[in-house]
Amino acid sequence: MRVSARFKTGGLLLGSWLFAIAYTTTNVFPDPDLWGRLSMGALIFQNGRFPYHDVFSYTAPHARWVDHEWLTGVVFYQILTHFGEAGFLVFKYLMLLGIFGLLFRLHRKVYRVSPLYAFYALLLVVDAYVVGVYSTVRSHIFTFLFFFIELYLLEQVRLGQKSRKVLFWLLPLGVIWGNLHGGYAMSLLLLGCYGLGEVIQQRKLQAGLFHGMLMGLSFLLLGLFNPYGFQYWSFLIHAWTLDRSKIGEWSPLRFDVWLFVPAQLLFIAGTVLPPLRWQFRDRHVPGEWNRLLTPSLVLFWTVIMMLRAVRLQPFVAWVLVAYLPLFLDPAFVRSVIPQRLQQFFQKQASAFCNTLPALVVALSVGMVAYLHHDSSLLKVELKDELSQSDAIATRYPVGALQYLERSPYHGNLLVHFGLGEFVLWRLYPRFKVSMDGRYEELYSQAQFLQNHYCYDQRNIVKNQASINAINQGKADFLLMDNKLPVNSLLALSPVWQMIYNDAYFIVFARKTALKSFPAYASGWPSLSRKANSIGDFITDADLKRFKTSEY
Repeated sequence: MRVSARFKTGGLLLGSWLFAIAYTTTNVFPDPDLWGRLSMGALIFQNGRFPYHDVFSYTAPHARWVDHEWLTGVVFYQILTHFGEAGFLVFKYLMLLGIFGLLFRLHRKVYRVSPLYAFYALLLVVDAYVVGVYSTVRSHIFTFLFFFIELYLLEQVRLGQKSRKVLFWLLPLGVIWGNLHGGYAMSLLLLGCYGLGEVIQQRKLQAGLFHGMLMGLSFLLLGLFNPYGFQYWSFLIHAWTLDRSKIGEWSPLRFDVWLFVPAQLLFIAGTVLPPLRWQFRDRHVPGEWNRLLTPSLVLFWTVIMMLRAVRLQPFVAWVLVAYLPLFLDPAFVRSVIPQRLQQFFQKQASAFCNTLPALVVALSVGMVAYLHHDSSLLKVELKDELSQSDAIATRYPVGALQYLERSPYHGNLLVHFGLGEFVLWRLYPRFKVSMDGRYEELYSQAQFLQNHYCYDQRNIVKNQASINAINQGKADFLLMDNKLPVNSLLALSPVWQMIYNDAYFIVFARKTALKSFPAYASGWPSLSRKANSIGDFITDADLKRFKTSEY
């Protein structure tokens, strides 16, 4: 029976994992931050020393650069240079398997419930948590994994299954986590919630002393074991309190329109489920209130954080899945579901427990097999100016940059925030960028807003001040979306001259720069018209260009 139960758990885990892979692969896109992480790795390995000052931008030349994700850059660079694009995507899938495995283990080992809880919950909230794994791989994949390692250990201790000594493993884990991603703040939040839960349960302030001690030791160790010392903490506070509302994924959760539907539904579930569960709890069961208190605190704070930034919705989804057996235990479900509906589920028990999961597993295996046959499983196509669809989250200026690579030009390139890291990966050291995804690491709020202003359609079409800002800046070249109203002003300007134009992007050059650099001759080789993937932009040339004496 034990072997059969483990086999069934493994099958459900495999099915939910393959379903998530198929679901994300059909919508995958290359994340712009990937190129920034690779650039950090390239600087370290090609120069043999650590970069503390920026070499990529002209708006913040040689400014102090605190890269809280530097270790992610090292990991990504090594994977891509040794195993290529396929190895990189396999790494992503294995990280996702680790997260799913921890969730299933939490339910089976700690809560001792059926694996169907995790299986159906992961299917139900797939739209919410895949937001964090749609792209190739982002640094926060490490935060998702380490968050559940910590949650698993904390729950074992809270429910009396392990000694508190096991929590000391969180200290070395935190040092690694903090150097991989700034989401390490979630570790401290989790510890704080569990400590607060102890204080409320025992009505003694010293009850949370152990968790407070762990938080203090974590603060000390990470301050000692990272390249920036205790400056890391001032940066992390700055990064978490920075206004990023003009960046789509960091915008606050709205309720005036159904814009972020998965996040809005998660908010409703996360705010309604705990008080509903408390209201219908079995008051005759000793310790029932204490059993729900800490999970409610964790869910409450993750929901509150999602209000500030919709990007944090995967945490709410993961936390709901993790604590689901506590909030939806059988006794509670029987007390709130009508009798007729219970009878229906009882009659269809075999379908819900066996037939439907088997169909999902079979469907997922088939979808993954098809995607592998279609070469989509281990390859991520870059959408560029040759792509037909307008509904593309991130379109890369492949042709425009190929033109600049082949041209004799060099200098400062004004570029939109979202494309900056791809540009610096392709064009460094010949071109320096105005802005890129290292927003909180390097640039000031004023620099970000000034760059954003140059691409803001509403301001540009109405206000001549925006064209003046472009003219007075230090840019020698402009990479513009060809639908921006400012392009008509730039085309008529005595300052700028168009040197490249395709279906989606335009490149302007400052005429004074063209006097220094002769106009590129016509008849240059045509652009590559093949479908590019991320592996096409990690060439031997790319792996040599970052050797520099600038820092």
